Amino acid sequence: MFSTLYGMNAIPIHEPNSPTGQAIQQRDFDRLINETTQGINIILNDKLVKLLDQRSYGLGMKAKFELALQDALYIVRKVPNQAIGYLRMGGLYELQGKQLKAISTYDKALGTISSSGDTDLTSQYTQVLEAKKRAIEKQNTFVDFISILPIELTYLIFQQLSQETKSECLTVSSGWRKRLLEYPAAWKELTSNDTLADNPITSALPYIAKNVEVLSINTTNPRVCYRYLENMQNGHFTKLKSLRVTEATTQQISSHAMTATMSIAFFRIGAALLTTLDLDLLGLDNNAPPITTLADVLSIFPNLSKLVFKASGSLQRVGGNVAMLHGKQHLALNDLDLRLETINKDSIQPFVTHCPRIRRLVMIGCLPCVFRPVQKLPLLKIFSYNYQHTVSELEQRQQRSINTYSMHKIYTNNSVPTPAKNILPLVSKHMKTLETVYLYLDGSGDVPTLSAAHAALRFRKIKSLSLRETSGLQPLFLHSIYKSHTLTHLCMIDVMDYTALVDTLIELPALKRFQLFARAPVDGTNLMRLFNHYSTLCNTPNKTCSLHALELRMCFDMPDSVLNNIANITSLTSLTLDDVKGISSEGVYSLIKALCVNSSTSNLSSIRLMRLHTVRDDTVIALSKISSLKNITLEQLSLLTDHGITELVNGMSSKKDDRATIESLTIKNCYNVHQGSAIYARRKIKDVIFELNQANYTMLVQ
Repeated sequence: MFSTLYGMNAIPIHEPNSPTGQAIQQRDFDRLINETTQGINIILNDKLVKLLDQRSYGLGMKAKFELALQDALYIVRKVPNQAIGYLRMGGLYELQGKQLKAISTYDKALGTISSSGDTDLTSQYTQVLEAKKRAIEKQNTFVDFISILPIELTYLIFQQLSQETKSECLTVSSGWRKRLLEYPAAWKELTSNDTLADNPITSALPYIAKNVEVLSINTTNPRVCYRYLENMQNGHFTKLKSLRVTEATTQQISSHAMTATMSIAFFRIGAALLTTLDLDLLGLDNNAPPITTLADVLSIFPNLSKLVFKASGSLQRVGGNVAMLHGKQHLALNDLDLRLETINKDSIQPFVTHCPRIRRLVMIGCLPCVFRPVQKLPLLKIFSYNYQHTVSELEQRQQRSINTYSMHKIYTNNSVPTPAKNILPLVSKHMKTLETVYLYLDGSGDVPTLSAAHAALRFRKIKSLSLRETSGLQPLFLHSIYKSHTLTHLCMIDVMDYTALVDTLIELPALKRFQLFARAPVDGTNLMRLFNHYSTLCNTPNKTCSLHALELRMCFDMPDSVLNNIANITSLTSLTLDDVKGISSEGVYSLIKALCVNSSTSNLSSIRLMRLHTVRDDTVIALSKISSLKNITLEQLSLLTDHGITELVNGMSSKKDDRATIESLTIKNCYNVHQGSAIYARRKIKDVIFELNQANYTMLVQ
């Protein structure tokens, strides 16, 4: 506006005696920039603090205290020398009846805020003093409802409390402590995790332990560690069914000479009810003798059905002396998870023989030679070979099944290829029963031989297949699923022949989810043929298209025309575009606009746009007009700005019209979008997750 009055290079209007005015007069432009930047930041921070205080108040009134306290704590960190954050935090504690915490918060404020000098600070100091006085009065006049209420009602209250709150209750009075310790269900699950709640609970272990069924010990405090082992050793944990001992805890056991105590403690609980054990020895010295071995564990715990055993070094080193088991088989174990540095055929064979009823076997650190002994497990249902992600748990039907040699799920390493000649015999052996298959294979040099040897490969019950293979075995696997009526999920990585892939996909009538990780230039012509096929099915009278989820990731040279065809697949409920290169800003925008046009017939409820450097504000704003849309994820979109987010929110309307009523919005590492936009989004969106920078500071609004 001012440029039209006196030109772009004219000296701006200023107050001569102000810091910015002096900088202008002295032509100290660096100082001018710094002064104005500081002023802008002060204004923005002041507005942010006020908004956070208002939201914290609203969350507190809705009894969402954890989220409200997060906002109050953020205010304290933002403006530590002002009372606003302390007053809000103290007030929230008062609402919860935690008067001692409120008083402590006010004391901290009084030690930080000056009581003299600035008039405003003096006023704030007085407010905090009054708040502290009010909290002290409440503390001195509280009603002991625990002693007044019928015992059945107090038990119902205890049932709803977190472990931290129960720990605080133990310190209120002898009456509270007695009543809480007398309620067995309050201590069914117990976790030690180095919080302030640990001290009262650790002291009460002799009274609590008899009721604990699930225990997790995660502590760096040797005293706490010893107290748990001591109570095990003294036989107090009589109902323990599940035990987790973390790396931090075993480091304390090793470094503070508690190995003998641990061994005795394990013996005392081993013959009892313990069926699940998660033991992490990864942090121990690889050169020192292990504090326990796999053979020791199997010997001590005869009723163990699930074991997770993690250690540095090889299985040969930490496996122990299998001969000590005296040939007596461990018939209870059906779920074994081994995470070591090296597992070979000779080291795993004795344990396979000793535990013949294993139904789920997860191993990390394997050499390819382990496949031979694994094939000898007659009841094995799930096998994972160096797979780094989450492996399915045993289902009830798999735990009870007596069918031998009928594997249901197999996973191989997802970062290093597995020799195809080692794994294919196992896959072929179980092709009639396999339901989930994840394979990253290397058939180099053996493709003709392997293709001939396994030409009869046909999956009968396959539901999910993920395949990454570039040596020439893809035709074998495409043929194995051709015209499958059971396959609902297909993930293809590094596709070599798009024509064969699309021909196969067209003949999969039950497919619900398709993932494509191209990692190379795609065949746009064949992808258009595929998506045209699905859109045609959507327009048939019976709408027989089964495809619900489509994910395109790490694709190169993707033409815009492919995206245009995706918009016509109205059966889709979920769409993901992640690191798709080649598409233009206009191409992505046209896709979203086409989805808006088809909104009345579309089922799309979730969309994820990730690592796309062509997504502009207008594309994101248009999402508000897809009426079926409920969940949006925006990640690493370099062109997206605050304007795009605020207008997306502004574009949302009530359910009276045809615009989206979005329930969740996730914004991750979009560097031109700031926290204020996420706060603004809360106006109409229930759940907002905002992450920025590699530190992944997370703000969750619910």
